[in-house]
Amino acid sequence: MPKYLITGGAGFIGSSIAEALLAEAREAEADKPIDLSPIALRTLLDRISDGSTLAVDSDLDSIDGFLEPSNEINLYRIVQESLSNVLKHAQARSVHVRLSRLPNEVELTIRDDGRGFDPLQLDDAHAFGLRGLEERGRILGGRLVIQSRPGNGTTVLARFPTTQRPTA
Repeated sequence: MPKYLITGGAGFIGSSIAEALLAEAREAEADKPIDLSPIALRTLLDRISDGSTLAVDSDLDSIDGFLEPSNEINLYRIVQESLSNVLKHAQARSVHVRLSRLPNEVELTIRDDGRGFDPLQLDDAHAFGLRGLEERGRILGGRLVIQSRPGNGTTVLARFPTTQRPTA
């Protein structure tokens, strides 16, 4: 399994507001069922975009009925943690979030245009969030890959098997 490093950095002006919104959302939704409808995810993305200088673009399929509620929570947390990393570390101008419903799996892609990092450099103190993302991927029974290079941004790609059939 590749190792990852997120180096520290001041981020950019406005990120503290978006980070506060993410923290507030995490606390408020800690044990509640998560609505993973495109509207709910779009609302989260809009809150982040409105509270920062980050341009957020998305392409969101409905995955209603495709995942168990506990798996929806883990997928939502992957989105939150990934966006938190973008805000805190990437110094990105934009991020694209794509959630796709495939025949037997759900695919999540989060791609930013930030500064990236060298995956071969691992600093345990700075890789905690990335390990959490990978663990959530395992909990979902899928695979989560983080691709990055200095100067070329970062991509989080996750694929998870569906656990339910969609409701009619």
